[in-house]
Amino acid sequence: WAVGGDVLVVPSTVDGLDISLYNDYTKTTPVQTGEYAYPWSYVAEPYVATTMEAQNADSEAWYKWTVEGHTQGYGQSIDVAFTSVGWNNVLLTEKKNGKVTSSVAIKVMVKYVRREIRSMTDLDRERFFQAISIMSVVPTETGQGIWGSKYKSKDYFNRVHLYYGGTADCDHWHQGAGFVTSHFAYTLMYEAAMQAVDSSVSMPYWDFTLDAELAKAKVGAGEEGVDSSIMKTELFGEAWFGSAAGSEHHAITNGRFAGQQVGKADASSSVPHSPYGYLRAPWNLNPSPYVTRYHKLCG
Repeated sequence: WAVGGDVLVVPSTVDGLDISLYNDYTKTTPVQTGEYAYPWSYVAEPYVATTMEAQNADSEAWYKWTVEGHTQGYGQSIDVAFTSVGWNNVLLTEKKNGKVTSSVAIKVMVKYVRREIRSMTDLDRERFFQAISIMSVVPTETGQGIWGSKYKSKDYFNRVHLYYGGTADCDHWHQGAGFVTSHFAYTLMYEAAMQAVDSSVSMPYWDFTLDAELAKAKVGAGEEGVDSSIMKTELFGEAWFGSAAGSEHHAITNGRFAGQQVGKADASSSVPHSPYGYLRAPWNLNPSPYVTRYHKLCG
């Protein structure tokens, strides 16, 4: 590295100048790196406020931060938002009495992170819900005119899932070794559609074993049965996915997804659909026009 004619030497001692990175999540739960975890020494997330701090800094020195050749700020720490996924070059320059006294150049791996939905911040979770709410009402063609070709609507993903998992000859997605790889790709495509709407979001996951353990604890304490306890999870609350409890059609009755309807198959479409013309499997005899939620099957 060379800045202003001065050749910068990266210190090799353990006590030399170094950089730490963290955000609201990793400040309390650092990203683990090493042989049995992520193979990168420096990790950040895109479109998230990331704090970079100089380690082993001199309180009397002046510090300049550069990311991908662009000056980001000055001081022993700064907040930045990486906008490029993959490797990002970061350079920290130390000056004292007008001379470069030290520097460190690192490569930061920027990756989206998928978290359990309950561990997300309220803001990140709301951005996720806002993105999928848009996908549930804005058609693919309209959305692509606004957000680009990666945007896809709810009905688009429903059709794709039916095409590969709902044909009469073979379930191409759920029977056999193709299940994992097909759903990896499907989830990645859905995540890309969300990110077309809001580049800061990533796909969360639901660890339902947490609900099972909470339900067992309540049953053990004699508070209520397993079924009723699990259905009271915050996931099915009005602020998240909404409740279908007590609904005649098992439809969602409150929150942003209340009254959401299932798409209808086009008359000339080759995509499998239910006998009622809805984008459901051919063997699905549910006559309801609404997105439904059940916690029992055949009983």
